[in-house]
Amino acid sequence: MVTNFDSDVIVIGAGPAGSRTAQRLAAAGYAVILVERRAESGGPVCCTGIISCEAFTRFEIDPAIALREFTGAAIFAPNGRPVQVQRDSPQAVIVDRGSLDGFLTTRAVESGARLLLNTRAESIRTDDNRVIISVASSGGSYNLTTRAAVIASGLAPGLLRNLGLGRIKDTALGLQVEVDTPEPAEVQLFLGRRFAPGFFGWLAPISDRKAKLGLLTRTKTDNSLNALADFLRCRRIINQVSDDIQCRPIPLSTLPKTFSDRIIVVGDAAGQVKSTTGGGLSYGMTCADIAADTMTKALSMNKLDAAALQSYERAWKARLGWDLRLGRLAMHVFQQLSDRQIDRLIERCADKRVFDRMAADERLTFDRHGAALLSAGRSVWPALLSI
Repeated sequence: MVTNFDSDVIVIGAGPAGSRTAQRLAAAGYAVILVERRAESGGPVCCTGIISCEAFTRFEIDPAIALREFTGAAIFAPNGRPVQVQRDSPQAVIVDRGSLDGFLTTRAVESGARLLLNTRAESIRTDDNRVIISVASSGGSYNLTTRAAVIASGLAPGLLRNLGLGRIKDTALGLQVEVDTPEPAEVQLFLGRRFAPGFFGWLAPISDRKAKLGLLTRTKTDNSLNALADFLRCRRIINQVSDDIQCRPIPLSTLPKTFSDRIIVVGDAAGQVKSTTGGGLSYGMTCADIAADTMTKALSMNKLDAAALQSYERAWKARLGWDLRLGRLAMHVFQQLSDRQIDRLIERCADKRVFDRMAADERLTFDRHGAALLSAGRSVWPALLSI
């Protein structure tokens, strides 16, 4: 049976994971369509934009979109006690997230991908020799056909519902707003049920006088972000707060299955997000490279069934699974603690110089936490058992 395809691969979602996948596949010589629901690439995104220095270099990100480097962070216990975790060299870079999206999408187009903006993928289905994607745009609704598809659309349970991949069971909401600061700020994390029950809030500088203030929460309707802003305003750490509060869902568990016949799922859509921080830039682009390598091989052999694509899931789990599992365990333990217990835990860790040892442990990187979490756990568990 002869089928006229619109492309070899359609990538749904022009965020970092989707654009990276599209760029790699187009550079390999395949016809790629990149579908993006937003009207323009590079607009505002609810994301702090923190990426490790190693990933910033590995993915060849334009230095012009870097806003700040940082070497550590101040962690504030619920009682207000700060603990500094610091290294001598920069550990991560804060980038303008909208500019990062635009940069990666432009690079995909320059590699040969065809970009469809203001186009929403509404459903996806497969048959024996193709994928059919129903899309809607300002020009109306129509179908696109392709040999294979990569779903990189962020959390989109409706799009995945009929593909037999299961669903992401645990999510949180990220809330973020831009604030003015009276003087240059450092990266600060805020613990405690007053602001972010079971999670944390953050202040991340993007210039000498501006920062991003945000937190993770289970519900958008609470006043936690306002309470955190008021707390920092009273201490003259921030001044004016923007009215433009951004919000997006963040996966805290992985999709049970990230491949099927002719389909691969990558990035937030697959739950490839650090359990400890909710950050997904580095993980998503790392998995995008694995997805592109897997798909390139499958396309070249014209073997696109689930058996041919399952190596993608094996590979990304071998790369990231250990850290994801340990991170979830650490977050589960943390979420059981009261504010008083967190205060005592941080106090004892500071007294026993646990944070200093973690900072000195070269296995602990901004992206890879597993080995250092285990090492720190040997010191932390006695403190946990005694609080």
